[in-house]
Amino acid sequence: MHEQTGRNQSIREEVPKGQTAQRWSKMVTTQWFRKLAERLTPEEYAATMLAALPKSCPGATASPVQSLKLQGYKAVRFRVVCPSTANGMAESFFLLAVAGEEDMYVKQVAFRGEGSAADFLWARKFLDAVVMCKPGSKHYACY
Repeated sequence: MHEQTGRNQSIREEVPKGQTAQRWSKMVTTQWFRKLAERLTPEEYAATMLAALPKSCPGATASPVQSLKLQGYKAVRFRVVCPSTANGMAESFFLLAVAGEEDMYVKQVAFRGEGSAADFLWARKFLDAVVMCKPGSKHYACY
């Protein structure tokens, strides 16, 4: 696991036991961006990420960005398949971006190499279970 927190953003990268943030097969990343939701909608955040794809991953393909609500908050999700990254390996990721009252929250599931149908199903179910906790929420995940 790798974790870094600053005044305006944080990142937490979780990998299977025995792997590192540099050498991994599956990674779950959680990010927080202070006050970003005041400047960008989730759709604009997704567009910014997707616009950078040709440079970071030539030949990448992305699913259409799906707008949704998560516990009443605006959110988007999409999938990217990258045939070859800077390390020469294929990578795929599923991303969920949620605009809170002020801050943007991002959860991403990534796979190195060729992701399987089972991997993609797991990622989809994992992101479908993400919960935004409002103060006083009675949802079991918010305790």
